[in-house]
Amino acid sequence: MAVNLEEYFRTVFEEHLQTVPMPEEDLRTGTTRILDKRREIKYMDDVLRNQKEEFEAKKKSLEQRRDELRKKEEKLKDSLLNFNKYLKDNDAKQARGLKKAEAEKALVREREKEVQQLQRHIAALLTKKEKMQKRVSQKRIYWSFLDSVLKSSKKFEDIGKFIGRFETLVCMREQLLKRQSTVESEREREAVQLRRYVSERSSALLHYNNTLSQLQTELDTILSQALRWVQPVSILKSHLHLTPEHHSNSLT
Repeated sequence: MAVNLEEYFRTVFEEHLQTVPMPEEDLRTGTTRILDKRREIKYMDDVLRNQKEEFEAKKKSLEQRRDELRKKEEKLKDSLLNFNKYLKDNDAKQARGLKKAEAEKALVREREKEVQQLQRHIAALLTKKEKMQKRVSQKRIYWSFLDSVLKSSKKFEDIGKFIGRFETLVCMREQLLKRQSTVESEREREAVQLRRYVSERSSALLHYNNTLSQLQTELDTILSQALRWVQPVSILKSHLHLTPEHHSNSLT
């Protein structure tokens, strides 16, 4: 804040004049009054100088204080800005940290799943390995048997050729079994067709037998009826072969 030095000194001088006692005119001469005025002026100059020095000192102190306060204020503002920046950076770091922590947790969960899958896969492989070892142990006796057969036989140079011949025979056996199955299927199909034909023929024969039996019954009925008419017809024929005279006599 600016200070009017002239106004300040004038006010101080007037206040000081009011406090200075005035000498009595009847006791002083002109020279004395002049000397008094000079002393008074000198005194006032000293007072003003002291006041001015005091004012300058206070002004300098106030300016220094104001500068200190301004510097403190600027420093405080800088501190606040830095603190706000720190808070923002801290929040950003915290957000990044949380995001990173979540990502790491997700990665850990994914790795745990992968580990579990690998453990299951390893367990399955171990189980498969144990089964294969059992199969190898079980088939080792066959390998020993093949080795002994190879040693006792002179037809094959090594087990590979022996196994190749065996596989060829197995393939031939499978082909023969397939042909046998095909033949049996055809035979079964023909047997089914034969049974169907026999069944159809049996049904037809039964129908024919029923028809024949019916016809025989009808014939027997007709013959029975015919036999009832044989004797009357024979008598009629015998009468028809008689002489006329005899016929006339018979009529009379």
